[in-house]
Amino acid sequence: TAYAIPSLVKIKGAKVNAEIQSSILEKDFTFYFQPIVDLNLKKVIGAEALLRWEKNGEIYQQLEDYLDRFKVIEPKSPFFETINETRKTLHKTLKSQFTSNFDLHINLNSNFFQSSRTSNGVYDLCDKKFGYESNIVIEITEEVLSSEKEGTLSAFLERAKDLGLRIALDDFASDHSNFNRLLHYDIDIIKLDKSFVQKIGDFQKANLMIKHLKKMSDDLNIEIYAEGVSSKAISDLLLDMGISIHQGFLYSKPVSLSQFLDTPDDVWKGVVDR
Repeated sequence: TAYAIPSLVKIKGAKVNAEIQSSILEKDFTFYFQPIVDLNLKKVIGAEALLRWEKNGEIYQQLEDYLDRFKVIEPKSPFFETINETRKTLHKTLKSQFTSNFDLHINLNSNFFQSSRTSNGVYDLCDKKFGYESNIVIEITEEVLSSEKEGTLSAFLERAKDLGLRIALDDFASDHSNFNRLLHYDIDIIKLDKSFVQKIGDFQKANLMIKHLKKMSDDLNIEIYAEGVSSKAISDLLLDMGISIHQGFLYSKPVSLSQFLDTPDDVWKGVVDR
């Protein structure tokens, strides 16, 4: 199904801070959802929630940079609460439409793991962000796992596990990859980086590495998801390697909640059967 995605624009200048604060309170910040499909089960099993700044029919680029810059994800900020309540409301709507096995994937950026946070502060942040919500997968990238943030991250992930949340290591096999992360953290899911996935078929080494990574992950009881799946050829190769859970433009671009929910089951089935 072809969706009309609002155009992307860049913004600069001193007005950004005031614009961000105003737009958050006016709820111009929203979430788009990119489906995650299981080709073995032949259904959509989850979605990644991607925060977007939508204004006058357009989506502003580099949103995460602005959030980092203006600290709007701080739990003591009213802006944090507004964004988080929006996410929780959308999650409840999704859960009411799908089975209990439908997972919502949430990305956390580097501000969540500031080394200055105490353990109690980290626990409080995790509790406020998620509480005891079910079917949440927290996605963290290896890029944010610098040594000065390791202690804060460990405390956050420990609390997340206590709350029953699952952890995904995002952008695995990117420039920042480090197998030590699999030793030191209780990871449930590895999400292969799209830049690596798109090399499949063109580089025999990439194919061999993924095959061995799949075997290792099976032994460690870690699931593998493939991001950035953009062609049937790549999808078929991944499936031959035993990797059946995919995400990418082959199946769908990120879409609004209404578009996601209004898509008929037979359309989703057609998407998975591509």
